[in-house]
Amino acid sequence: MANKGNIQPISNKFYNITAGDIMNYLENDVLGFRVDGDFTRWTGITPAHSYVRMRVVIQARDIIVNPSALANDYALRILNENQKGYDLDKRVVDSLKPFMYPEDFDYRSMSPEVIRHLNEIGVIGTKVDEIARFSKLTMVQDPNNPNKRFFRVYLRPERIISEILSDTVTGKPEGELFIRRVTGETSSEFRWLVEEVISSPNIISSDLNIDQIFAMKN
Repeated sequence: MANKGNIQPISNKFYNITAGDIMNYLENDVLGFRVDGDFTRWTGITPAHSYVRMRVVIQARDIIVNPSALANDYALRILNENQKGYDLDKRVVDSLKPFMYPEDFDYRSMSPEVIRHLNEIGVIGTKVDEIARFSKLTMVQDPNNPNKRFFRVYLRPERIISEILSDTVTGKPEGELFIRRVTGETSSEFRWLVEEVISSPNIISSDLNIDQIFAMKN
């Protein structure tokens, strides 16, 4: 319906993204192999306004360039001490980096606005420390089977959602993405309602500073 001022509405798109969509994209479009993972809600100011923690476990053989290094316990001890002894597949590591938390994920490096937002969505206190602890790829071994070794890491589901909704040509979303609601209680139920706000192409831009104009003498 036309309005008297010919004001154009903002074009919005809404998407429902499931935890299954996120895992499928990570496995099939990013990594090219199967991984294990789960999701847990960290409740914010409301259940719908929450953050979902994403844990991922990768078989060591899928990320290590020289898997023969796994043949002895010495490799695990070397990794824990100085991260040497074998090489990680650069393609795999580079493909994960866009979805990993920053290495300096710490309250001391955040602005008050970011801290307030994190608190509102349930990322507070020990949860920040938890993210920092698991923000890097770390190898561990199964205590019941020393021949089984895995890499573990926390990934950012919101970053994977952003890539899922990116344009196939430009490589980025058409508009600005906002997670409006998170529903579900278990990994198989989680669902993100994502709104994509498409900016109007008719927005007027100007180099004039309005404050300066109104400060001028007449």
